[in-house]
Amino acid sequence: MKSIISIITISVSSMLLFSCNKNSEFLRENMQSNTSTEDFYKTPNDFEIALTGAYAAISNGRLTNHDDFTRGILIAQAAGTDELAARFDWGDGDPSSMSRLGRLSVTPLTPSYLPGIWQVLYAGINRANLLLERIDGVDFPDAVQKKRIIAEAKFLRGFYHFYASMLWGGIPLVTSTAKEKWTAPRSSVEEVYNQIEADFTTALPDLALAPTTLGRATRYTAEAFLSKMYIYLASCKEHHVGDLAPLMADGKNINGFDWVDAPSAWQKADGFVQDVFQNSGYRLADSYSDLFYPTTKGEQYNEFLFESESEQVEAWYLPGDFLVAEGDWPTNGGSGAPMRPSHELAMKYSTADLRYQHNIVRYIPFTNDPLFKIEKKGGKDFAIPLAFDPSQPDFISIGKVRQTMPYEYTIPAWAGVQNIPILRFAEVILFYAETRFKLGDEATARELLYNLRLRAAGGVATVADQLTADYRNTDFMMELMDERSRELVGEGQRRADLIRNGMYKSSLFGIQTEGAQYGYFNQSWKAIQENYADYKIWYPIVQDELSVNPNLLQNPGY
Repeated sequence: MKSIISIITISVSSMLLFSCNKNSEFLRENMQSNTSTEDFYKTPNDFEIALTGAYAAISNGRLTNHDDFTRGILIAQAAGTDELAARFDWGDGDPSSMSRLGRLSVTPLTPSYLPGIWQVLYAGINRANLLLERIDGVDFPDAVQKKRIIAEAKFLRGFYHFYASMLWGGIPLVTSTAKEKWTAPRSSVEEVYNQIEADFTTALPDLALAPTTLGRATRYTAEAFLSKMYIYLASCKEHHVGDLAPLMADGKNINGFDWVDAPSAWQKADGFVQDVFQNSGYRLADSYSDLFYPTTKGEQYNEFLFESESEQVEAWYLPGDFLVAEGDWPTNGGSGAPMRPSHELAMKYSTADLRYQHNIVRYIPFTNDPLFKIEKKGGKDFAIPLAFDPSQPDFISIGKVRQTMPYEYTIPAWAGVQNIPILRFAEVILFYAETRFKLGDEATARELLYNLRLRAAGGVATVADQLTADYRNTDFMMELMDERSRELVGEGQRRADLIRNGMYKSSLFGIQTEGAQYGYFNQSWKAIQENYADYKIWYPIVQDELSVNPNLLQNPGY
């Protein structure tokens, strides 16, 4: 995808929408473009290229400093939870530091990655809008191709709005490139989700059943996201999420979910996810670990319904770098491990669970250490992190994403070519289990979880049975949320899961910050607990955006 992104920077005026940092890479990229919209959008192939540009906001480091689905958005949705916190011994850092997301210390003036995330999401929205506005002006010999391009652009517009709303609540709803949209006020979550629903559902009939290009949305991708959306809305309604931080405009709480018909939403979610589960052709990869190596992409495509694509075209920040085990990146492919897992996360796993062995580790030894060992994956060398030892809880890091030994690539050691999942079949199973339970079918819900445990047991039924016994909770929703945590840790799901289920505060204050048995890095949750406030279920609108658009209302508390 990234090899043709330089062609995509085609519209200065439309790409600048809601992007106010005049010194940003985002602006510089567009200012350097020599291609105008008048010279482009002439042929069907132009629209294929423009569609690639709309996808590129997912994983294009040129827009911002990787505040996309390879890094920034993941951190905003994964850190500052009961799973991951910014290591306390690094402090808050500068105003743009990722630590502020991992310590719940972001403000409109010290916003961490939020300015770039806003720019990335609205760049994607704008690119989709521009394509949709221009496409009827060009003759397409292949009507199916035209319908597919329109459908993918609508899906992307809904996708970017969805993630923006999960972060900020009510947001500017942008469905055209008209200049007055530059000062659009925030629409209510009801208006935003009505548009997201319309974009996803109108896209469905014309999306391909299988990806036309790697990383592209299919009909089943859209169905899975519709299910995710309905589950999110129903959960927020049931747990009164908008009431925690009401934002009033014209007497209406624009962040509220009172309008949601939760029983209907659960039914709709169940119908869509059932179709994906039964008919999509996606499946669980044979090995959980293979989902997170850059050399096992063939197996990943069996499970990933939608992902951030990466390829070795040039040096990019290592996708998911905060999920790499502590180590020395110039020599062994490790990282500084800026986000640390909680001791409580580690204790959610049985030691027989292969996900535990992959996700929760100590560190990668130096290459001259007798404990240093290499494994081969896809013909490349990888350092093996040391297994976590609960008797030495101070030594803990997250080891989910694996990086090759630096000598394996010509790109810098700090760069990488991993694909990062945005939605995978394991989450489809978890969605389906949740909808079945909500509709009164707990037996099927529990059977569905067994699929994940069988893989976590390496395919050994007796071990899967023991995991099922170990993990059983009479409160099925608590068991399901724990299973989502074990399976999806670090993938940008936990914050929304906790918020939509009314568990955010209780989960953060359930982390023990005193006591040697909990480990050195559990002290990182002291700052989170001190910084917590109910209104922080939403992020702040950054000051630059408020300055440019006087019609934007700030979220309460900031």
